[in-house]
Amino acid sequence: MGGKKLFIALCLPALLSLFLTFVMARGESLLEEVPFSNAYFTREGELLKIYPARDEQYRLYGHLSTFPPEFLELVLLQEDRLFYIHPGVNPVSLARAIYETYFVRSRRVGGSTLTMQTARLKYGLDSSTVLGKIKQILAAFYIEMFHTKNEILEAYMNLAPCGGNIMGFPAASEIFFGKTLDELNFGEWAMLAVLPQDPQGRDPRIDQNREELLEARNRLYRRWQETGEGEETLIFYEDLLPSIAGELPFNAPHLCEMIQSTGTVSGRLTTTIDGETQRAVEEKLSRYIDRLGNRGVKNGAALVLDYRTMEVQALVGSADFFDDGIQGMVNGTSSRRSPGSTLKPFIYGLALDQGLIHSHTVLYDRPISFSTYAPDNYQRDFKGPVTAWSALVNSRNIPAVELASQLKEPDLYDFLNSAPVGDLKERDHYGLSLVLGSGELSMLELAGLYGALGNGGELRDIVVGESLVLQDYSEQKILSPQSAYIVRKMLERNPAPGEGLILSEEKWKEMSSPRIAYKTGTSIGFKDAWSIGLSGPYVIAVWIGNFSGEGNPVFLGRETATPLLFEIAANLEGAGEDIKRPSGVEEVEVCSVSGCLPSEYCDHTVKALFIPGSSPIEKCSIHRPVIINEETGYRVEEEGDRTVKVIREIWPSDMLNLFEEAGLPRPVPPPYETSLSEEKLRLGGTPPRIVSPVKDGQYIFRPGEEEDNRIPLTASADGEVQEIFWFADGAFIGRADPRETVYWSPEAGRYRLIVLDDKGFSADRVVEVFLQP
Repeated sequence: MGGKKLFIALCLPALLSLFLTFVMARGESLLEEVPFSNAYFTREGELLKIYPARDEQYRLYGHLSTFPPEFLELVLLQEDRLFYIHPGVNPVSLARAIYETYFVRSRRVGGSTLTMQTARLKYGLDSSTVLGKIKQILAAFYIEMFHTKNEILEAYMNLAPCGGNIMGFPAASEIFFGKTLDELNFGEWAMLAVLPQDPQGRDPRIDQNREELLEARNRLYRRWQETGEGEETLIFYEDLLPSIAGELPFNAPHLCEMIQSTGTVSGRLTTTIDGETQRAVEEKLSRYIDRLGNRGVKNGAALVLDYRTMEVQALVGSADFFDDGIQGMVNGTSSRRSPGSTLKPFIYGLALDQGLIHSHTVLYDRPISFSTYAPDNYQRDFKGPVTAWSALVNSRNIPAVELASQLKEPDLYDFLNSAPVGDLKERDHYGLSLVLGSGELSMLELAGLYGALGNGGELRDIVVGESLVLQDYSEQKILSPQSAYIVRKMLERNPAPGEGLILSEEKWKEMSSPRIAYKTGTSIGFKDAWSIGLSGPYVIAVWIGNFSGEGNPVFLGRETATPLLFEIAANLEGAGEDIKRPSGVEEVEVCSVSGCLPSEYCDHTVKALFIPGSSPIEKCSIHRPVIINEETGYRVEEEGDRTVKVIREIWPSDMLNLFEEAGLPRPVPPPYETSLSEEKLRLGGTPPRIVSPVKDGQYIFRPGEEEDNRIPLTASADGEVQEIFWFADGAFIGRADPRETVYWSPEAGRYRLIVLDDKGFSADRVVEVFLQP
């Protein structure tokens, strides 16, 4: 009776606790509450990174159907040959184990079935004690009652201990071999199958375990041979173990950390990363930084995506993730920084859509101010008249800012805010300086915008896996297909490193090498060097700089970032392929000098990309006929016996100044004969245009600073104008040569300024003056 009481005393607590556990767990999957790791793979299936589950174990889920049949047979041969026959417990094996362990005490023998092992792993049972073993047996019976054999086997395959904190064969296969189970050979399967029996003593990462592991694996293989299944399976080397990885893989670290931080991924994720491209970009960036190390270049980031799908193929957030000296763990693809001039293509795209320009419209690169903002060019020079494509390719600041000032809704701020990108402040915080990079954007945000240039102006989400968005844009049209195409073709004129800065029309036609449509950017203070472009179906982005914000004169987009962009592009299949022109874009002959539709006086034309119904259609007014009296040298109105007719370029007055400063003065027509009537003298020409003050400008004067309290009055007049006159609300201010500046010191108030030229043409502008209290 005493023995029975003791047995009941031991069993009742176990039965009660198990009863409560089983009632609560009845009907649930054996793996339902088991935490699994997140693991990220390349598109080819290569493991990038596996993160421990919330219990700090590495565990990857695998459905039973994904386990190779031969491997399942090996596991059952090693652990439980009668698995499909017994009811959860093998009485013979259990009795032998009890006898050997507790009565003979010769050695500790395990008699657990695969179901019993699953119960121990599932419920965290300690089976080293009598009470724990009773719980394990009862749990095994319960599991067999409510679950199929295949469900039990699947649970075991996912829970089996394989050394350290590695649980389950799918995780062990990836961690030890860098391959999925169906990619392993028989020797590798056999090695994995013997690990759960002694996971610590056979951990393949520990050198002193290798002899025991080799012996256990070979025993299993010989048993396999005895079944008659193993002779023709493969060539098996009994004295060798498969090579295993020494450390857990951590590839594309910045990308993996980005994905993990979203908290939206559970389990396996096959990313869009192309393993070969990722490694190539990492290697090229690292070597490039090493080459420029003696110039103070320490860090950089790069991104490659396929704009057709907007899938990221390579993402490298720094030169070395593990280098604390360069803050390597900071992700340069997601950090927001000044984009420099990389937003300029979108100003030109908006201008194309709003009918302000075509590809060869002539813009004026000249000194100009906008109220309190006076933009300058990087080298503080002015090029005079430049074509739109040349201004964009050569990153001329003033044409871009002046063009941006003419944009209606949307302007650049509206354009960026609607994307949305950059976490922009209020519009007035930036003004026109937004054109030159005063707002901060990330590389991913910029890459998304450039992707729209390849997708017909459509902004699409950047993705890195199924339903995993890195940059959300809620697909929208930001440019027309026509303007997106023209901007890309304009950017393709940007020369490759070493080709020289400007490609002439003639040289452009001769080019046969693949082109990259790219734009560079350099932030104020030389803190960031950018180069971003499209080549074939790819968007490629490169940033060179320091995460500390330390500036370096070397950080120039064209000189420092662009060479790496071209190195990356050279490694991409399909890069450099041409794109199809969309409907609604035509090639139109325009005057090579004025960029306008040619008149009968234009003797040289070029082909411009044109959007019919939108692009400007003004005829050239630069080339004009001039009739000169050969005897007097004066200009006359009609041809006669003693006259000669010549075609001259008649430039606006501000352009004539720039030509003179550049040492390339343009000849001006001789004056008319004084006998001509005033009415005839007014024929022809173009009206003046007020350059300063700016439209709707507001000026604040400070008391006691009379020397500074004045407004410069400048205008661009027709090349034939000799004198201009300034008026404020009808009151005369002064007269001057069109190339001269008149200074005006008004009282506080609102004024209507008028400039009148000697041909009778005029222009006006409203300006307000305030006195600072």
